[in-house]
Amino acid sequence: MKAFVFFPSLEMHAFLSKIVYLENEEEVFGFQSIPRNHPAIFFVSPESGSLDIHIGQNYFQLKENHVYFAGLGFHPSQMKFNAQAKMWVLMLQPQVAEMFFGDAAKAFVNQIYCVTDTHYHWRWLAEQLWEQPKSLVESIRFLEKRIAQQLKSPKIKPSVSLALHHIYNANGVLSINDLAKNTYTCNRNLLRQFNESIGVNPKTFSDMIRFSKLMEQLMQRPVSNLDVLAFQFGYYDLSHLNKDFIRFLGSVLYGLSDKEKSLNQHWV
Repeated sequence: MKAFVFFPSLEMHAFLSKIVYLENEEEVFGFQSIPRNHPAIFFVSPESGSLDIHIGQNYFQLKENHVYFAGLGFHPSQMKFNAQAKMWVLMLQPQVAEMFFGDAAKAFVNQIYCVTDTHYHWRWLAEQLWEQPKSLVESIRFLEKRIAQQLKSPKIKPSVSLALHHIYNANGVLSINDLAKNTYTCNRNLLRQFNESIGVNPKTFSDMIRFSKLMEQLMQRPVSNLDVLAFQFGYYDLSHLNKDFIRFLGSVLYGLSDKEKSLNQHWV
């Protein structure tokens, strides 16, 4: 499995988090993924095997020559590539989910929708992307240019932007009261506005960020004393951390393989 991650240009950073290119060379390759903290757009190559994705009890099959839109995913999930597959993945900033297709952000949480049959422009964009061989850099420039044209005038609520900033800076270890105070609003307004823009409440999103940041550090620098790392990320003890392993990965204190670690680095 080949995987390359690129960061967007300064002009697109407010809308895109990462751009990922995946190419599977094996007959079947699967991996368990940590929570996906960003909405995503998947462009599957015309000459490609399918990609099966399980998110909790939901099953999705991404087929060749289609474009898919996915919301935040926090249920235990697994991705499996069947045969040779090529795919571009645009990891969006969490606050822009509803800018592309107009529906409420919560409608997309833990869901993946095919958009090529209902939004003609996305089918055309996919055809242009794969029409002739392009370098990775050329493909990125093409995608950024076309995505910029698709975006409506952003109407991101200041309180939501501030809340996201503080959640990321605190690695998800921040109480809702402190979050409301830092965003100059009350709990009720913050919960309503955050839910509308992101699709989940601030507590759930903070939990996702905290677990993902802990896993990112664990993947980069394995530690012998997991208790110390758990405490660093606001877990009282290993039992408390273990509950989040079950919640987000579906198993206890899961040890990722080297390949899974490498691929999961692209999703956090």
